[in-house]
Amino acid sequence: MRPNLGGFGVALLAAAPLCSSAAEPSECASTIYPLHTPRPSYPSPKDAIAYLDGTRYLDTFVEGSVRVRFLILESGEVTDVVVVEEKTRPIGRDANRYPSDYFIGFLAMYAADTVLMWRYQPIEAPCFAEASFEYTLDPDA
Repeated sequence: MRPNLGGFGVALLAAAPLCSSAAEPSECASTIYPLHTPRPSYPSPKDAIAYLDGTRYLDTFVEGSVRVRFLILESGEVTDVVVVEEKTRPIGRDANRYPSDYFIGFLAMYAADTVLMWRYQPIEAPCFAEASFEYTLDPDA
């Protein structure tokens, strides 16, 4: 089984007006253009050792989703990445050994660092956006 990052998508939030001259970032309008948006990797056993300690990794896999919120600066650089939601579900022969929240943090471990590498075309004012990543396992790979 190999991980498949199917369903990758960036959900841009509706634009909201800026309040006063306090320079608070708004939600991004749909007119931002990505230049570089690599996807996060599925965690390897070596990198995920804290989550895998005491598990039978070869008999249990993790599927799920991660949603992140981030700030796009005027330059198009990304900062302030926060994981706002992560849903995991163990699958495989030993999946029923683990509670549903056992692997929280497992799929998100690369998400924030990867999104920090993203770049967009320069924009007029900083704004917030969100991205979602789906992790599914391809049994034929």
